This record gives sequence, C-alpha cells and structure tokens, in this order.
Amino acid sequence: MGAVQRVAGEDGEDKGRRDRYGAGWGGGLGGLERRLDGRGWIVDDYSIADIAILGWVRNLITFYEARGIVDFDSLRNVPAWLERGL
Repeated sequence: MGAVQRVAGEDGEDKGRRDRYGAGWGGGLGGLERRLDGRGWIVDDYSIADIAILGWVRNLITFYEARGIVDFDSLRNVPAWLERGL
C-alpha cells in the first residue's frame, strides 16, 4: 500500500478522498507542466523556485507513491525538468 493510500484511504475504503488528493496534486503538476513548456527552469535560470519544487515533485512520485494517481507519466516537461534538477 502506497503512502497516498495510507493518507487518503486504501482502495475500497475511501476512493473519493484519494481521488481528491490526486486531483489537487495533479492540478499543481499541470500548472508546472505548462510553466516549463519551452523553458528549462521555472524562472529563466535554475533558482530557489526549482530547488523548492523539485523536492516536492520527487517526494510526490517516490515517497507518496502517487505517480499513477497524478498521471505523472503523461507529462513531458515535468519529468525532463526533474531529471535535470536531480
């Protein structure tokens, strides 16, 4: 069982709660995906914005195991940015 399921409810317990978490986090990633379109970093160059958000995204897909819930693999810009920043 992944960390998101521990926080938001296991399959069968409270799928709505898990889906709300996923939608909120997925929406944040969607905004980041649009922001990174055509640029390498959130601002013009690597900055504190990247440092702060890289950790959040990495934890979202690793520690919280939410890769599938937020449909991370459908993104193009965010995974490339995450790879550059690590």
